[in-house]
Amino acid sequence: MKVTLQFIADKAHVSRSLVSKVLNGKPVRVCADKRARILKLACKYGYQPRGAGAGEDGPLARVKRKRVIGLIQPSLDFLFLTELTNAISLSARELGYQVLILNSHEDAETERRCLDICSSGIVDGVIVSASDNMANLDNCRALKRRGLPMVFVDRFLPDLDCSYVTTDNRAGAFELTEELIQRGHKNILFVFHGRSIFTTAQMDRFDGYQQAMAAHGLDSIKEYIYSNRELSYQPIYRAYGEAQKFTAIMLATTWDFERLGKLVQGIGGGDPVDIAAFDSFSLRYPQAGLAGVAGCFRDLLIMEQDPNEMGRRAVEELIDLIENGEHPSEHIYLKPHMICTEKGGTP
Repeated sequence: MKVTLQFIADKAHVSRSLVSKVLNGKPVRVCADKRARILKLACKYGYQPRGAGAGEDGPLARVKRKRVIGLIQPSLDFLFLTELTNAISLSARELGYQVLILNSHEDAETERRCLDICSSGIVDGVIVSASDNMANLDNCRALKRRGLPMVFVDRFLPDLDCSYVTTDNRAGAFELTEELIQRGHKNILFVFHGRSIFTTAQMDRFDGYQQAMAAHGLDSIKEYIYSNRELSYQPIYRAYGEAQKFTAIMLATTWDFERLGKLVQGIGGGDPVDIAAFDSFSLRYPQAGLAGVAGCFRDLLIMEQDPNEMGRRAVEELIDLIENGEHPSEHIYLKPHMICTEKGGTP
C-alpha cells in the first residue's frame, strides 16, 4: 500500500493541504494536538516525504526515528553527573532508546557545537544540562522552533519555555544553611564553583543561602573557586586571611571539596570549620595531598540529590515529546535529602 498525503489526511480527518504543510515544515496555523496526530500517523504508516520535510531540518527528519537521544552534560568526572548520565542511559535503554553522550566541559562554545550535532538529524531529541543561563539561549530557542524535542536536566534555562527536571536547590540550600545556623554559626561563607556561576543550580543555591541568612539577620558573603586556576590565583585564597573569622563554609557543590581542602591546608592556621555542600562525592587517590585536611574541617553536611529519579523523569518527558508531540512544558522539582557526617568524615 502506498502511503500518500491524502491517506494521512483521511486518517487524521484534516485536509491534504494541511498535512502537506505540516510534513514539509511550512508555516501553518494548527493546534499542537492536530500537528502531533499528523506526525504520529506519518510515522506509524511509514510515509516517506519529499522536498523540505525530507531534509535534516524538516519535521519528518525525526518521524522515521533513530531511537537515539542526545545528552549534553557539563562534565563527566564528578560523581553526581556520572550517576545522572548512567541513570539517563539505563532509563532510555529500558524504553528502547540509546544515548549519544556529549561533554561541553563547562564551555559555552563547546556546548553550542554539541547542540549543532544534536540538531543535525542524528538524534530524535536531546537532554541538556546547561553550562550557562544565557550563553546559548538563542540557539536553544532556534532548535525548539525547528521542532527538536528538548528537555533540561539539573540545570535549565529560566527564559526558555521548555520542560525540565531538577532538584529544589533553593529549598535544599535554605535547609543546609538553617542547619549551620542552628549549630551556632553566624559567619558562614558561600563558595561558588567558578566555571558554572551563571547556572540555575548555583544561583538557586545561593538564593536559598541568602534567604536563610536574612531570616536570622545575618550577612551573606560569597567567594569563588576556579577549577582551572592555581591555588595562589584563587579569589578565595587572597581573601582567606580575613575569612578566618568564618566558622562554616557553604560549598555550592562538592566538586570543590578537594580543592578547598588543599587551599585551606596550604594557608594553614585558623580553627576547623564546618562544611555544607550539595552531592555525595569520592576523593581521588592517592590522598597524600589531603593528609592534613581532617584537621582543617570539622563536620560535613551533605544535601543529596537523586540522580536516578532525575534521570528517569527527564527521559520519560523527552520520549513523551518525541512520540506524542509538543505539550505544555513540565517543570519538575525533586526534593533533596540532607545527611550529616561528624568529625570530618566523608559520606
